[in-house]
Amino acid sequence: MKRKDFIKLLAAAPLTLSAMNLPEFNKLVSQLPKQGKKLPVLFTSHGNPMDIPMSREQRPFWNTLFKLGKDLQTHYEVKAVVVVSAHWCTKGTYVNMSGEQKQIYDYYGFPKEYYEVKYQAKGAPEMAHEIKKLIPTITETNEWGLDHGAWPMLMHLFPEGNVPVFQLSIDYHAKPEYHYNLGKQLKSLREKGVLIIGSGSLIHNLQLAGKTILEHTLACFLDHAQLRAVVVSLAVDDPYWPGLECVQDPRIHRADGGAERADSVLSGLQRLSELGAQANDWVLVHDAARPNLARSDLDLLLAELAHDPVGGLLAVPARDTLKRAGADGRVQNTVDRSTIWQAFTPQMFRLGELQRALADALLAGVAITDEASAMEWAGQSPRLIEGRSDNLKVTRPEDLLSLNRLWQGRS
Repeated sequence: MKRKDFIKLLAAAPLTLSAMNLPEFNKLVSQLPKQGKKLPVLFTSHGNPMDIPMSREQRPFWNTLFKLGKDLQTHYEVKAVVVVSAHWCTKGTYVNMSGEQKQIYDYYGFPKEYYEVKYQAKGAPEMAHEIKKLIPTITETNEWGLDHGAWPMLMHLFPEGNVPVFQLSIDYHAKPEYHYNLGKQLKSLREKGVLIIGSGSLIHNLQLAGKTILEHTLACFLDHAQLRAVVVSLAVDDPYWPGLECVQDPRIHRADGGAERADSVLSGLQRLSELGAQANDWVLVHDAARPNLARSDLDLLLAELAHDPVGGLLAVPARDTLKRAGADGRVQNTVDRSTIWQAFTPQMFRLGELQRALADALLAGVAITDEASAMEWAGQSPRLIEGRSDNLKVTRPEDLLSLNRLWQGRS
């Protein structure tokens, strides 16, 4: 029985129920519209950008999501998915109404193939409008799509793209209580076949030893006597930066981040020029997610490259046996590690030369993975300065565990 037919029958029921016997009443009840199971709520990491090109065989996490997606579709009728992504932070709460979802590659500095991975999924504007009806203060928009907090895990949960998807933003001006109450208001969607997913994987805004990763990273430089200025390239609407204590330091300046690493670095170099830096001045480019740079390594880099005609970078020689893999995930051959180094940061070059190399490489469509690769493309040979291997880049949960062990007792 359809819902509308049942409602018509129910409207007449007060006139007839008294005349019904029990079997007749049971027959009426058996025709009640079937309610599907209440869908669960998921929270999952969206994964490391480094994992994006990997197959499910190469990355067990992707395989776990794939199996979970199959189980969900076996046991539930998943009509739509709403993702609350840490990559979409706004002033006020927005819901994406797009019927066709554009794919947003909001991670930077990776090889070209990382931006060629496609996930085709339809939007769910009717279901998104349901949220607007539930919570009138939410704003509808068509100016978003599926960001890195959504599509990498969705492409394994629902690889066929056959489940409509839409996103809900996080209001970074609102208190935790607001978001808690928002969740309570949205829970009725679970009974309408909507799978609610919270997605996120914080790095430089994570707290460790009482400070964010970014603050620890900046501290590596702020204590150095040769420092003249620091520029931090950030998303235009980064919600965490204004609340950090280090923002008050007059030596720290902010620049707008770009679509890729090279764009963000160019923006930072431009800001340094505006602050009075000259083309022949040395600049250091450092990853925000490398908070364990040793002072001895920084001093070594500055001393060794002070009179170098090109510049260079911290790096460590490869210590493990290296294998070259084929598309099938099997070993093709063993790589000679005697000439292989792992590139770290800081990377140190003259401002004008680095600016020119990055701009020219971007104009030529060259994939730039770090500043040294831009200088190499420009015909230069940066010098490798051997540093400490514990200059970790925080990209995986085990990196945080390693830092925690290294920093025991730090406050």
